[in-house]
Amino acid sequence: MSPQEIRAAVADFPHAVELIEDSEGIYRLGFIHEGEGMAIHDIRESSCGRFEGTPEMYGVSQAQFDAFDALAAGIEKSAEKSLNAMALEVQSLFGVDSGDVAGVHFSGGSALQTIRKMLITYLVAEINMNFSPSRPQPGESSQLPAAASSPHP
Repeated sequence: MSPQEIRAAVADFPHAVELIEDSEGIYRLGFIHEGEGMAIHDIRESSCGRFEGTPEMYGVSQAQFDAFDALAAGIEKSAEKSLNAMALEVQSLFGVDSGDVAGVHFSGGSALQTIRKMLITYLVAEINMNFSPSRPQPGESSQLPAAASSPHP
C-alpha cells in the first residue's frame, strides 16, 4: 500500500489504535474490538485465533484491514532494523566484523520488546496528532483553552 492509501484508511479507522500486550506478554500494535471486547493485534486472525480474520469480522473496509496489517508489519520490521542498526554502530566503533556477541547479548527479546514499545507509542502518537477528531482542522484555532484557575492557592 502507498503512504497515501494508508493515511486514507487510517483516517477513517473505526477503532482506536493503541499499544497492547498479547497473551505472551509481547507489545503489539492493536485495537479494542468493541463488539467482542477483545484486544486485536493480528487482524488476519479471529479474536480466538482459530479462524482467518476478515474485514467484516472487525467492521472495517478492505483498505483499512490491509492498512492495519501493513502498519503492524512495519512496526516489526522497524524494530528489527533499529536493533540491527544499533548493534552495527557499536561494532563499527570497535572494528568488529562479527555479530556473534550482539546475537548472544540481544537473545531473549527484551531489547526488541523495548524498541517495539517505543515504535508503537510513537506510531499511535502520529495517528492521534494527524487523525484525532479533536485535532483542529484548517482554519480553526489550534490554541488550547485557558486553564481554569485553581481554588487552592
